[in-house]
Amino acid sequence: MNKLIEDFSQVRNFPAPPIWLCLLLLVLTCLLVYANNYQGEFIFDDFVAIVDNPGVHSLYPVAPLLKPPPNTPLSARPVATISFALNYAVGGLDVRGYHLVNNLIHLLAGLALFGLIRATLLLPRFSETHGSEANTYGLAVALLWLVHPLNSEAVDYLSCRTELLVGLFYLATMFFAAMAFKAEWPRNWMVAAVAVCALGMGSKEVMVSAPLLVVLYDRLFAAGSFGAALRQRRVFYLGLAATWLVVAFYQMDNPRGDSVLFNTPGLSVLDYFRTQLTVIVHYLRLCFWPNPLILDSQDWPIVREFSAALILPLLLLAGFGFAIVLGFLRRSWWSILGAWFFAILAPTSSFIPIVTEIVSERRMYLPLAALVVLVVFTFDYAWRWVVGHVYSGGMAVRIVPALVLIAIVTLFGSMTYARNLDYRTKVTIWGDTVAKRPGNSRAQENLGKALMEEGRYPESVVHLREALRLYPIFRPKKDMAEIYSSLGAALSNIGNFQDASAMHRQALALRPNDAMLYYHLGNTYLRANDMIKAAIAFRRSIDLAPDFSPAHGNLALILMQEGDEAGAEQHFQRLLELADLNVNSYLIYADFLIRQGRLAEAVSLYRLGISKGIMPEDLTGRLNLLFNTYPETVIFSR
Repeated sequence: MNKLIEDFSQVRNFPAPPIWLCLLLLVLTCLLVYANNYQGEFIFDDFVAIVDNPGVHSLYPVAPLLKPPPNTPLSARPVATISFALNYAVGGLDVRGYHLVNNLIHLLAGLALFGLIRATLLLPRFSETHGSEANTYGLAVALLWLVHPLNSEAVDYLSCRTELLVGLFYLATMFFAAMAFKAEWPRNWMVAAVAVCALGMGSKEVMVSAPLLVVLYDRLFAAGSFGAALRQRRVFYLGLAATWLVVAFYQMDNPRGDSVLFNTPGLSVLDYFRTQLTVIVHYLRLCFWPNPLILDSQDWPIVREFSAALILPLLLLAGFGFAIVLGFLRRSWWSILGAWFFAILAPTSSFIPIVTEIVSERRMYLPLAALVVLVVFTFDYAWRWVVGHVYSGGMAVRIVPALVLIAIVTLFGSMTYARNLDYRTKVTIWGDTVAKRPGNSRAQENLGKALMEEGRYPESVVHLREALRLYPIFRPKKDMAEIYSSLGAALSNIGNFQDASAMHRQALALRPNDAMLYYHLGNTYLRANDMIKAAIAFRRSIDLAPDFSPAHGNLALILMQEGDEAGAEQHFQRLLELADLNVNSYLIYADFLIRQGRLAEAVSLYRLGISKGIMPEDLTGRLNLLFNTYPETVIFSR
């Protein structure tokens, strides 16, 4: 083999690219592939995590940032929460800023992967045979991983920043550890590894395997045995182990109790395990041919008994497991890739039922790196064999690997660029999902809601009815209330008030203490011009949620129409207290004051809104209209 490697090195006879050129190529390629995703909208969990999450709308107080509320995408993930808060502090809800940060985190993760491959090949075990081309190998692996379409969900779906961050910190931990193992003075590298490992623990729970992977890496590539590794770097491993305390602290109060359930009707632990056997094979296929890519595969078939269909997945995974153990015993370099793949997937793709997402392509963000490394080096060794035994000269030997790499990067990059377009709007991404998985209740529901936002109510009704029909038995029954309520809103918008109110009643039967459901029922009565029932519904909504500002606004409008000006003003004032940064609060209340002839107060209200910097063009326009319509207000305002 050494003779073969030596011959191949001589035949190639051109230098590896310098590190600055590798880094430049990685940066430019990543930014180019994701150059068209900046206009993508907030979708699905983005609203819970960002848009409707007051915890990230301010940097103070810090308590909601350090301890996010339970059962949200950011639960037990303070690092991601703080990153969204910084995004909001800089650009509010300008979606471009969030996409920029996601793109940059993905780029940094790719650079960390490049650094890890390069540092590994410069270790004494590999430096003689592969060290001279460490940059080339690192570039090939990082390029393929950065542009792979399977990673597009993690990058384009903004609330998946948790996946990006844990990927970055996991790779950075391994990179800093690798640098420490070959450094003469390793302390700073070790401190950096512990620091980023702790940040990863605060980003997503799958980081728990990182300290174990570092030990395994040390055993295979540096120290030679576990005993030697622990003797030589005892303090370092104690530091890495201490980062587990971060995960332990955030898991004490079961922050994801609504999604991790062991007693779900219709989805036992064994059902989940059997199903994950088929899911992992699906993931592996997507690594080699990433099509079709689907945002949500909630309707993935549950495997409720062992059957012949599971024989192939079991044999495949058992074979992988046996090969990994055998490779580990023989100190084969590739055994760490198998450990990497399964250790990272284990928390979500084994026995722990994640009822909200049985299949999720973004879970392959980190495991994909191991497969890319395996493919690159397998191709390299195969090509060395061809050169040594079949064809050992000519220009083709020098350029074929480069041409293959360019072709795959171009193909995958173009597929990723096209996939970004599916995330342009909620309608496009959920329409794409429904087209690929029409039996998916959640996709039908979200497409129906997205169509309703665009005013396409008849189409919305069709998809929301389908969402009800397809609703899976393992999802909580109470979650059907949102579909009933949305269907009621869509029906009311096409004038079918009788069916609409029936849908709202179905929703309230499932969640009788939900203020939002009463608010939607009130809106339906409002459209039907039934002011008495609308007022009752809005009052009930306010009883359940006294700070729910939309209900205060609508109730105030009804009271104003009924002539109860004192009651209306009370709710208008409350609306302004609750939503004083919303231009509509000022406009509605000022209109009420103008109707009462209280022009000076209306002028003061407009000026107050302008002083707060709330959409000054709207308020200024209304103020000028007021001056033109009632010239005497100019005198009042002086």
